Amino acid sequence: SMKSALMSFTRSMAAEFAGDGIRVNALAPGPVDTDMMRKNPQEVIDGMVSGTLMRRLASADEMVGAALLLTSDDGSYMTGQVIMVDGGGSAALATRALLSVLLAVALSVTASRLRVETCSSYLVATVAMRIGSILATPATG
Repeated sequence: SMKSALMSFTRSMAAEFAGDGIRVNALAPGPVDTDMMRKNPQEVIDGMVSGTLMRRLASADEMVGAALLLTSDDGSYMTGQVIMVDGGGSAALATRALLSVLLAVALSVTASRLRVETCSSYLVATVAMRIGSILATPATG
């Protein structure tokens, strides 16, 4: 499955680059309200939403917190991890098949530079731009 492939790829890349001080993690979102999602027929969207425990689409902004954790000093001891931000879709797998599409983002941090190693769709661009603006904003207080 796509989820298994993502997890395997992330772990392999983490093992490969850990010696160079590069962390590799992935963000696996469930169905997100994007232009691409809205191009689907409503019954397809409804099917994806019903595959989550939260029974709704996520906003792209809801991916930012997990992405920041993976790319900031707060996640400095994390590598080879896949964080599922899917509204409980992966938890729903215990009783039925997950109908949402997983979009994979493998993120790595080396020193203070963020590099998007592999990306998919508009969601990643939105998250990357949001992270960039947050990281570029001087801390106050």
